[in-house]
Amino acid sequence: MTEGQSRLCPPAGHGEPADWEIRTAGVRHAHPASPREELDRVWANYDQRFQDQQRQIDEVKTAQGSVYGQRDIILDLRERLDRVERQRIASPGT
Repeated sequence: MTEGQSRLCPPAGHGEPADWEIRTAGVRHAHPASPREELDRVWANYDQRFQDQQRQIDEVKTAQGSVYGQRDIILDLRERLDRVERQRIASPGT
């Protein structure tokens, strides 16, 4: 490669297709027409990801709210224990 030549530019003065043109032929069509279109696509992907994450958070909150949690189990066991202790105190002979 000469000093004034870029890695991405085909050699100057050659009429036949160079390896560079063959290697980059598919890449030219992959780029959007404008940077704005690319940004719109990226932002739309971000919005979709945020919506998916919020949906997952909402599902977890809903599921957690409808489950008989550990705190509820502990409170229930405490109430049962208190009831059993009161029954034993009330009837010490059994």
